[in-house]
Amino acid sequence: MNTDAFGSALQDHLARQRDKLFCAFSAGSAVLTFGTAYERVTACADALRNVGIGPGSRVAILLPTSAELVIHLLAILRVGALAVPMEPTAHPDTLAVLIKILEPHLVASASQAAGATAQPSPERGVSWAVSASAALSSETEPARLGIFTSGSTGVPKCVLLSEANLLNGVQYVREAHGVGEQDTAVCCLPLSHINGIVTTLLTPLMTGGSVVFIQGSFSPLSFVDIVRRFRATWLSAVPTHYRMLLDLRESPKGLEACRFGRSASAPLPPSVQERFEALFRIPIIETMGLTECAGQVFSNPMTLTARKFGSVGRPVGNEAEVVDDRDNPLPDGQAGEIRVRGPNVMLGYFRAQKETTEVLRDGWLYTGDLGYRDGDGFFHITGRKKLIAIFSGINISLVAVEQAAKSLPFVKDAAAVACSDTLFGEVVDLYYTGGGEDLARERREIQGQVRRLLPHHLAMRNVRRIDEVPRSASGKVLRYRLAPGGANR
Repeated sequence: MNTDAFGSALQDHLARQRDKLFCAFSAGSAVLTFGTAYERVTACADALRNVGIGPGSRVAILLPTSAELVIHLLAILRVGALAVPMEPTAHPDTLAVLIKILEPHLVASASQAAGATAQPSPERGVSWAVSASAALSSETEPARLGIFTSGSTGVPKCVLLSEANLLNGVQYVREAHGVGEQDTAVCCLPLSHINGIVTTLLTPLMTGGSVVFIQGSFSPLSFVDIVRRFRATWLSAVPTHYRMLLDLRESPKGLEACRFGRSASAPLPPSVQERFEALFRIPIIETMGLTECAGQVFSNPMTLTARKFGSVGRPVGNEAEVVDDRDNPLPDGQAGEIRVRGPNVMLGYFRAQKETTEVLRDGWLYTGDLGYRDGDGFFHITGRKKLIAIFSGINISLVAVEQAAKSLPFVKDAAAVACSDTLFGEVVDLYYTGGGEDLARERREIQGQVRRLLPHHLAMRNVRRIDEVPRSASGKVLRYRLAPGGANR
């Protein structure tokens, strides 16, 4: 039997805390103790082996956040295959693209995939579709987890992470926040997201702690009730969640057990942090992570007087520096591109050597984030080279949005811009040229065409027709002229 580190951790917990809560879920009564998790993961792993899944296999998981998803994820890791969770609520066209890129040997979902051979699953409500056409993997890297990211090019890329990458990602969360066996986390992020997987699933697993996952739409009142009911000691959320919690306006009672809230995936406005801490009496620790780094890279200190509002903090485990366009390190205070290196940095992108070599150079991962380091070693993000908008912690490729709009026959040119939003962090404004007299119809068609690329319909704020998309002499879109206050507004 393959004895992966995560399966071994589950087995180790049996002797000491078989009946202790491992995972709970906000909708319904589904609960996994360490004992039941071990039994179900073992059964699922055995069933996977029986259908030929093992080292070299790729498995797509199209399940919502649930006990069944957790069991499948850990079972796939257990047999040494590559687990690739995908958001099942994504547009069918998007999922079709991801499946085509991955060519999985097995798809686990709540409904049988067409053109595949059905196989029984030991998990109720889950069916397996074993592909008869996907070629066997010829790749040698020990990839265990794949996470798709939209990146900046418009073509989804699958980040490949090894067991060592994941274990180091877990260790950096432990080092930054001092979480352990005594802690219970509440996670607002999906299990198709690196934050949800490493920070709040694998970290409690390795430490013997507990986690409660929020399912479905986020409700501030329900969230507070869950934190109170499970006596959670820390929270994992994105700035959008903290903004929404401010709608409560009155300080909730019974949250005394909660030591801190962790914020990641998008910049946390200092005003939101100050208001939340004043209302809830719970400090927020701002962090920054990357899918390509198995999660956490930077974190503010847990010592509250040492935090810097508006900064993502100092590196935890990683080396990090700021460089100019020629890769020369810059002194403190000067802005450039942030690059990092460490044992948590990805193996590369799946079947995308060109894109891999663009970001992995001489042992460094070039993040595409622009910023500077101050004299105290804290990093500050000032912008990004990557053409993305970050909506509630989820990347949206501006290039993909533009390409989708330009696929419509009446659109001659298009440009997408990321714009600040007080609730979601960033939303997209789309500008286009061409069309006729029926502006309302054109906008509806563009919105329908682009919707498959968006995590939520509110991610697109405006669709506007303009006379000309501003471009440089080399043809590059001058997005700053379309941003609020720009010349074409």
